[in-house]
Amino acid sequence: MSKRLMVHMRAAELSAIDRIEDPDERRRQDSMFQRTYIDEKLLREEPRVQTSLWPEYGYMTPLERTRLFTHQYIAAYKRQWAAHDREGARKKKPAEGNFGRNSVAVMNSLWKARQRADELGMPYDVFLDAVVARRLGKKGNLHLPRPNQLLSDKAFKARLRGLPTRDQVTERLLKPHWDARFFKPREENDAVQAAALEQLRVDVLRADSPKDRLAKYFGERGLLSKQLADDLFFRQPELVDEAWALANPRVPLPEPQAYLTPACFGNRNTKLQACQLCMWSDECKRFKVQVAHALRRKTGSSDPRREYRRKVDRDRQRRYRDRKSRELSRSP
Repeated sequence: MSKRLMVHMRAAELSAIDRIEDPDERRRQDSMFQRTYIDEKLLREEPRVQTSLWPEYGYMTPLERTRLFTHQYIAAYKRQWAAHDREGARKKKPAEGNFGRNSVAVMNSLWKARQRADELGMPYDVFLDAVVARRLGKKGNLHLPRPNQLLSDKAFKARLRGLPTRDQVTERLLKPHWDARFFKPREENDAVQAAALEQLRVDVLRADSPKDRLAKYFGERGLLSKQLADDLFFRQPELVDEAWALANPRVPLPEPQAYLTPACFGNRNTKLQACQLCMWSDECKRFKVQVAHALRRKTGSSDPRREYRRKVDRDRQRRYRDRKSRELSRSP
């Protein structure tokens, strides 16, 4: 199969996943795509980074997050280039916006870089603006990192130190485009919502005027209900009352979707404490087996990525043996 055809197939698979309305089937196809093209060692890390990522991404699957990260990477690349050459920036294309149109190697590089951002709990635009930034070379050339170079900079840790700042958190926290599940009181223990609300609690209490900061969250389309705020600031009831009185008129939010399984569902790793303690562990194990069976029916292997790499290795060895055989046949 030609590389061009494989690229079209991957892009078509992603488009098909986007059109699936049934959440269970969509999750199944999402997981199959991950296990077909992404290294297993990366997938095993997903439950770990699920506990540390920037809250906005908590309800997104690893595939959905990496697709978003890819778009943010391209945008950060163009922003850096535009600072030196605005016209040239429009022509730059460090990766394909359609994640599936990238080579498998590039897909895995972007996946690994996205995991690092999740590990650090950073919004992707903040992470990428810091990582992509480069100085001009001696000849005035601008060298910006390609996907496989995003984590290779010796100054990587220094670039990210102190990020995100409190202002960057405030600018990005609980915005109107966030999933509606963040803003509705829930009966069950929702770790994703709890992480976002803890960020909000810290942001409010560190503000110069906590009541004005809390009123801002009340005022943005009713993103924060008074019930949630009462629970979150139960030690400061007067703060909630004052902020509520200051808030602008609110409009009701749409009802959130039903609570789904954790976003890392299907990437169970029994060596991680996060998986050992997860209430979804048994269901995750069964789902992982179901996906393996579905992949075997579709591709003939429960691990297409590993099978593909084995085939590449076999072909490489065969070419090596053929080359050696030709060399021996020509020798006197």
